[in-house]
Amino acid sequence: MFNPPSVVRWNCNKKYLLDLQKKGVPIVPTVIINKTDLPRIRSLVPNNWSTLIVKPTVGASGFGVIKIEEKDSSSKDIESLSFNEVLVQPLIKEIENGEYSFIYIGKNLSHVVLKIPASGDYRTNYKHGGKEELVRPDKGIAKQVENIIEKVNLPFLYARVDGVIVRRQFLLMELELIEPYLFMCQHPPSANLFAKQIASLLK
Repeated sequence: MFNPPSVVRWNCNKKYLLDLQKKGVPIVPTVIINKTDLPRIRSLVPNNWSTLIVKPTVGASGFGVIKIEEKDSSSKDIESLSFNEVLVQPLIKEIENGEYSFIYIGKNLSHVVLKIPASGDYRTNYKHGGKEELVRPDKGIAKQVENIIEKVNLPFLYARVDGVIVRRQFLLMELELIEPYLFMCQHPPSANLFAKQIASLLK
């Protein structure tokens, strides 16, 4: 495994976001809540979080993600959640402008994709109508993401750094080190870079 088992174990649970926050990585505000505490979810998050995004701590491709409006605090959506732990975040309005995916091969930035949600939605995954386009990132934002990679300080063949920009700051949403889609179709040269990186590790 080119991304070592220790990295995979750490990265398979989204609670890693709090580990990175302790290292100084700016993340989307996040609270971890146990299933037994879901009925009082509003009392466990800041008062100014009007709309909540709730997702399982272990999951992918938007699986199990729900949105809870302030008026729906006692909705059946909460009661139906079957996960032992969930990650709760405020809905970031800037998601309307898109979520950025910075693709790294080794420690080198390969390309950047902007994932734009369908009109009126908050999910950027293509399965929910999101669209993707190759973009050239702002140099200041690219430097912020590079700093995140440095703070992660783990061995990996590839990494996808997903985040949203709020007032010129890149807020980490997810660090994908387990089988992420790397958008190589949007940037074909990345496939050759990926192959060369694998070859270098096999020497």
